[in-house]
Amino acid sequence: MFFIVIVGIILNLILAAYILNSSGLFGPRRFWDKAATVVSAEASFAVIVMMLLGTSRGAVVAVGSVALAAAVSTAVADLLKWRRPVFTHRREKTEEGDEMIIGDEDLFRRCCFYMENKRPFLVDALTLSDVAAALFTNTLYLSRTINAFSGKNFRRFVNDYRVDYAMNLFRKNMSLKVSELSEMSGFHTVVTFNMAFKLVKGVAPSIWCQAERFRAGKGSGKTT
Repeated sequence: MFFIVIVGIILNLILAAYILNSSGLFGPRRFWDKAATVVSAEASFAVIVMMLLGTSRGAVVAVGSVALAAAVSTAVADLLKWRRPVFTHRREKTEEGDEMIIGDEDLFRRCCFYMENKRPFLVDALTLSDVAAALFTNTLYLSRTINAFSGKNFRRFVNDYRVDYAMNLFRKNMSLKVSELSEMSGFHTVVTFNMAFKLVKGVAPSIWCQAERFRAGKGSGKTT
Protein backbone atom coordinates (compact mmCIF):
# COMPACT_ATOMS: atom_id res chain seq x y z
CA MET A 1 0.00 0.00 0.00
CA PHE A 2 2.89 2.36 0.80
CA PHE A 3 4.31 1.70 -2.67
CA ILE A 4 0.97 2.57 -4.28
CA VAL A 5 0.82 5.85 -2.34
CA ILE A 6 4.33 6.76 -3.56
CA VAL A 7 3.35 5.92 -7.15
CA GLY A 8 0.24 8.07 -6.78
CA ILE A 9 2.24 11.03 -5.47
CA ILE A 10 4.76 10.77 -8.31
CA LEU A 11 1.97 10.51 -10.88
CA ASN A 12 0.20 13.55 -9.51
CA LEU A 13 3.42 15.59 -9.42
CA ILE A 14 4.00 14.78 -13.08
CA LEU A 15 0.43 15.74 -13.94
CA ALA A 16 0.69 18.97 -11.94
CA ALA A 17 3.90 19.93 -13.77
CA TYR A 18 2.24 19.06 -17.07
CA ILE A 19 -0.79 21.26 -16.57
CA LEU A 20 1.20 24.17 -15.08
CA ASN A 21 3.79 24.12 -17.85
CA SER A 22 2.51 26.38 -20.64
CA SER A 23 4.16 24.28 -23.34
CA GLY A 24 3.13 20.93 -21.83
CA LEU A 25 5.03 17.72 -22.48
CA PHE A 26 4.40 17.64 -26.20
CA GLY A 27 4.35 21.27 -27.29
CA PRO A 28 1.71 24.00 -26.91
CA ARG A 29 -1.76 22.79 -26.00
CA ARG A 30 -4.91 24.46 -24.72
CA PHE A 31 -5.61 24.39 -21.00
CA TRP A 32 -8.78 22.35 -21.39
CA ASP A 33 -7.02 19.74 -23.53
CA LYS A 34 -4.41 19.29 -20.81
CA ALA A 35 -7.07 19.29 -18.09
CA ALA A 36 -8.90 16.46 -19.88
CA THR A 37 -5.67 14.47 -20.04
CA VAL A 38 -5.10 14.98 -16.31
CA VAL A 39 -8.65 13.92 -15.40
CA SER A 40 -8.35 10.77 -17.54
CA ALA A 41 -5.06 9.83 -15.90
CA GLU A 42 -6.44 10.45 -12.40
CA ALA A 43 -9.53 8.38 -13.12
CA SER A 44 -7.45 5.50 -14.47
CA PHE A 45 -5.18 5.59 -11.42
CA ALA A 46 -8.15 5.63 -9.03
CA VAL A 47 -9.78 2.66 -10.77
CA ILE A 48 -6.56 0.62 -10.63
CA VAL A 49 -6.04 1.42 -6.93
CA MET A 50 -9.63 0.50 -6.06
CA MET A 51 -9.27 -2.79 -7.93
CA LEU A 52 -6.10 -3.60 -5.97
CA LEU A 53 -7.17 -2.44 -2.51
CA GLY A 54 -10.92 -2.50 -2.61
CA THR A 55 -13.35 0.37 -3.13
CA SER A 56 -13.13 2.18 0.23
CA ARG A 57 -9.38 1.80 0.87
CA GLY A 58 -8.57 2.51 -2.77
CA ALA A 59 -10.57 5.71 -2.75
CA VAL A 60 -8.79 6.90 0.41
CA VAL A 61 -5.35 6.19 -1.10
CA ALA A 62 -6.22 7.85 -4.41
CA VAL A 63 -7.63 11.00 -2.77
CA GLY A 64 -4.79 11.12 -0.24
CA SER A 65 -2.10 10.93 -2.89
CA VAL A 66 -3.81 13.70 -4.89
CA ALA A 67 -3.99 15.97 -1.83
CA LEU A 68 -0.39 15.35 -0.79
CA ALA A 69 0.88 15.81 -4.35
CA ALA A 70 -1.05 19.07 -4.65
CA ALA A 71 0.64 20.44 -1.53
CA VAL A 72 4.11 19.31 -2.61
CA SER A 73 3.69 20.56 -6.19
CA THR A 74 2.67 24.00 -4.92
CA ALA A 75 5.85 24.22 -2.84
CA VAL A 76 7.95 23.02 -5.77
CA ALA A 77 6.35 25.57 -8.09
CA ASP A 78 7.09 28.38 -5.62
CA LEU A 79 10.69 27.19 -5.33
CA LEU A 80 11.14 27.13 -9.11
CA LYS A 81 9.73 30.66 -9.43
CA TRP A 82 12.18 31.84 -6.79
CA ARG A 83 15.21 30.10 -8.31
CA ARG A 84 14.80 31.02 -11.97
CA PRO A 85 13.25 33.81 -14.08
CA VAL A 86 9.77 33.37 -15.47
CA PHE A 87 9.69 33.03 -19.23
CA THR A 88 6.68 34.43 -21.00
CA HIS A 89 4.89 33.65 -24.21
CA ARG A 90 3.72 36.09 -26.82
CA ARG A 91 0.05 35.59 -27.65
CA GLU A 92 -2.36 36.97 -30.18
CA LYS A 93 -6.08 36.64 -30.84
CA THR A 94 -7.31 34.52 -33.72
CA GLU A 95 -10.27 35.59 -35.87
CA GLU A 96 -12.48 33.39 -33.72
CA GLY A 97 -11.34 35.22 -30.59
CA ASP A 98 -9.23 32.35 -29.22
CA GLU A 99 -5.77 33.01 -27.82
CA MET A 100 -2.87 31.51 -29.76
CA ILE A 101 0.72 31.32 -28.54
CA ILE A 102 2.96 32.89 -31.17
CA GLY A 103 6.30 32.97 -29.38
CA ASP A 104 8.25 31.41 -26.55
CA GLU A 105 10.79 33.67 -24.79
CA ASP A 106 12.73 30.71 -23.43
CA LEU A 107 13.02 29.24 -26.93
CA PHE A 108 14.11 32.61 -28.32
CA ARG A 109 16.83 32.95 -25.70
CA ARG A 110 18.07 29.45 -26.45
CA CYS A 111 18.05 30.27 -30.15
CA CYS A 112 20.12 33.43 -29.61
CA PHE A 113 22.54 31.52 -27.37
CA TYR A 114 22.89 28.83 -30.03
CA MET A 115 23.55 31.40 -32.77
CA GLU A 116 26.09 33.35 -30.72
CA ASN A 117 28.03 30.37 -29.38
CA LYS A 118 27.77 27.69 -32.08
CA ARG A 119 27.68 30.12 -35.03
CA PRO A 120 25.63 27.90 -37.36
CA PHE A 121 25.09 30.97 -39.58
CA LEU A 122 28.62 30.48 -40.96
CA VAL A 123 27.17 27.67 -43.07
CA ASP A 124 25.60 29.31 -46.12
CA ALA A 125 23.07 26.48 -46.54
CA LEU A 126 21.67 26.86 -43.00
CA THR A 127 17.90 26.32 -42.91
CA LEU A 128 15.14 26.84 -40.39
CA SER A 129 14.84 23.06 -40.12
CA ASP A 130 18.51 22.79 -39.11
CA VAL A 131 18.09 25.26 -36.25
CA ALA A 132 14.77 23.74 -35.15
CA ALA A 133 16.35 20.29 -34.97
CA ALA A 134 19.27 21.62 -32.92
CA LEU A 135 16.83 23.23 -30.46
CA PHE A 136 14.47 20.20 -30.35
CA THR A 137 11.44 22.10 -31.59
CA ASN A 138 9.43 22.36 -34.80
CA THR A 139 9.94 24.84 -37.63
CA LEU A 140 6.56 26.56 -37.35
CA TYR A 141 6.91 27.28 -33.62
CA LEU A 142 10.51 28.46 -34.04
CA SER A 143 9.61 30.71 -36.96
CA ARG A 144 6.76 32.31 -34.98
CA THR A 145 9.02 32.78 -31.96
CA ILE A 146 11.78 34.48 -33.95
CA ASN A 147 9.28 36.77 -35.63
CA ALA A 148 7.51 37.60 -32.36
CA PHE A 149 10.63 38.52 -30.37
CA SER A 150 12.93 39.94 -33.06
CA GLY A 151 10.43 41.37 -35.54
CA LYS A 152 12.31 39.58 -38.35
CA ASN A 153 11.83 36.48 -40.43
CA PHE A 154 14.32 33.64 -40.15
CA ARG A 155 16.45 34.71 -43.12
CA ARG A 156 16.78 38.30 -41.90
CA PHE A 157 17.48 37.04 -38.36
CA VAL A 158 20.35 34.85 -39.60
CA ASN A 159 21.75 37.47 -41.97
CA ASP A 160 21.96 40.00 -39.16
CA TYR A 161 24.27 37.63 -37.29
CA ARG A 162 26.32 37.21 -40.43
CA VAL A 163 26.64 40.95 -40.93
CA ASP A 164 27.76 41.47 -37.32
CA TYR A 165 30.30 38.68 -37.73
CA ALA A 166 31.63 40.24 -40.94
CA MET A 167 31.99 43.63 -39.25
CA ASN A 168 33.97 42.09 -36.40
CA LEU A 169 36.19 40.26 -38.88
CA PHE A 170 36.98 43.47 -40.70
CA ARG A 171 37.76 45.40 -37.53
CA LYS A 172 40.35 42.73 -36.70
CA ASN A 173 41.80 42.62 -40.21
CA MET A 174 41.14 45.67 -42.41
CA SER A 175 42.98 44.17 -45.34
CA LEU A 176 40.07 41.81 -46.02
CA LYS A 177 38.08 42.40 -49.21
CA VAL A 178 34.29 42.52 -49.41
CA SER A 179 34.22 39.20 -51.27
CA GLU A 180 36.33 37.60 -48.55
CA LEU A 181 34.11 38.98 -45.80
CA SER A 182 31.06 37.64 -47.62
CA GLU A 183 32.47 34.12 -47.88
CA MET A 184 33.90 34.03 -44.36
CA SER A 185 30.66 35.17 -42.71
CA GLY A 186 28.40 32.57 -44.35
CA PHE A 187 26.80 34.42 -47.27
CA HIS A 188 26.13 32.43 -50.41
CA THR A 189 26.98 35.30 -52.78
CA VAL A 190 28.48 38.79 -52.59
CA VAL A 191 25.21 40.20 -53.92
CA THR A 192 23.31 38.71 -50.97
CA PHE A 193 25.96 40.06 -48.61
CA ASN A 194 25.66 43.57 -50.09
CA MET A 195 21.86 43.54 -49.75
CA ALA A 196 21.90 42.22 -46.19
CA PHE A 197 24.64 44.62 -45.10
CA LYS A 198 22.87 47.63 -46.54
CA LEU A 199 19.65 46.57 -44.82
CA VAL A 200 21.45 46.53 -41.45
CA LYS A 201 23.85 49.48 -41.78
CA GLY A 202 22.15 51.60 -44.43
CA VAL A 203 25.27 51.67 -46.63
CA ALA A 204 27.09 49.21 -48.87
CA PRO A 205 29.84 47.16 -47.19
CA SER A 206 32.53 48.74 -49.37
CA ILE A 207 31.59 52.22 -48.14
CA TRP A 208 31.45 51.07 -44.53
CA CYS A 209 34.88 49.44 -44.87
CA GLN A 210 36.35 52.65 -46.26
CA ALA A 211 34.88 54.61 -43.34
CA GLU A 212 36.31 52.12 -40.84
CA ARG A 213 39.76 52.34 -42.42
CA PHE A 214 39.61 56.12 -42.30
CA ARG A 215 38.46 56.08 -38.68
CA ALA A 216 41.25 53.66 -37.72
CA GLY A 217 43.87 55.71 -39.55
CA LYS A 218 42.67 58.93 -37.99
CA GLY A 219 42.78 57.34 -34.56
CA SER A 220 46.28 56.01 -35.02
CA GLY A 221 47.38 59.43 -36.34
CA LYS A 222 46.20 61.06 -33.13
CA THR A 223 48.19 58.66 -31.02
CA THR A 224 51.45 59.19 -32.90
